[in-house]
Amino acid sequence: MLPALTVLSAAALAVSHAGTHLPAGDALAAGRLQLALVTFALGLATLLRKRRAAGRLLGAATMAGALISGLGAAQVFLPDGTAAARADAAGFRIYQKNLLSHAWPRRPLAEAIVASGAEIVTLQEVSDHNRGFMGTLWQAYATQLVCETAHRGAIAVLSHWRAVPGSAECGSGYALMQLAPPDHAPFWVVAVHLRWPWPADQQHPQSRAMAARIAALDGPVVLSGDFNMQPWGASVRRIARAARAHLARPAFVTFTEPSPLLLLSIDHVFLPEGWTGTAEAQPLMGSDHLGLLVGVVRPGQGPGRHPRRITPPTARRSAARRRGGQAGEAICAPHPAPLRSGLPGRRAGRPSAGRPR
Repeated sequence: MLPALTVLSAAALAVSHAGTHLPAGDALAAGRLQLALVTFALGLATLLRKRRAAGRLLGAATMAGALISGLGAAQVFLPDGTAAARADAAGFRIYQKNLLSHAWPRRPLAEAIVASGAEIVTLQEVSDHNRGFMGTLWQAYATQLVCETAHRGAIAVLSHWRAVPGSAECGSGYALMQLAPPDHAPFWVVAVHLRWPWPADQQHPQSRAMAARIAALDGPVVLSGDFNMQPWGASVRRIARAARAHLARPAFVTFTEPSPLLLLSIDHVFLPEGWTGTAEAQPLMGSDHLGLLVGVVRPGQGPGRHPRRITPPTARRSAARRRGGQAGEAICAPHPAPLRSGLPGRRAGRPSAGRPR
């Protein structure tokens, strides 16, 4: 019985590495750390209890495979030794947050995001409910792209920097636009919200379509969002390869339901080649996802200290003009499916200006 369990566990662990071709592989990849631990324990038990050479060989081989697989996955939770940026001393900052569409009023969360000093904010599960209680956040960012989806609320990108005209786009599970910071060449920001993996949903084909679109973008690409998959999952790696981007480490257990013991790290920020960044976990603040604050340094740009302050409302409009945008400017990109900008009285698919509620 023990050898059979050992082989079965080892096979499941092996399939977790085959997500590129098997949707079920990504589903198993979500629990790869637990699978590796169980497989290692079964291999050890087989090694100790079996007297025949074949049994001992099975146990030793299983332990070695589980160790390699588990350590390979676990390394994403370690800081990147080459990263020179911290969130409090970086070229710029990105704040990633799944808001939880049905959560209670979010004024403290909105104030915390603004106070973080992030130049770019990516959000998932943006709903009329939580949008109505986060006016401070919407007022603070001059450029806004809100893409309504059929999957638990809208996806949004907010920024202090202006967007390159015509670059905004909404797609299945993503919102993207090209930003033009005043001190650097333009780059793309893609806010992501993938569906759940097989068999709960269709993450596999969605990630393929998203990767194909991202691969066609010209210029550096930043990925930020709720991927509903561990960073080693095939769907996530497929999209990261298309963007030619690497994970901003360390990774964190960002999804806490039903238990943090499941070790689900599913919110990530990926940076272009040559860019460095360090991630810091942010509090739940009413959501079921931790936030991420990532300090980023681009090539040729040294760390610069940015004070974390909330800009007074009277100063936002003039500051936005200096950056080349309008305070509260909202963008709604074309989309093949019905889309609404999230602004009262606006029709889907039309650019609009004004402040969300």
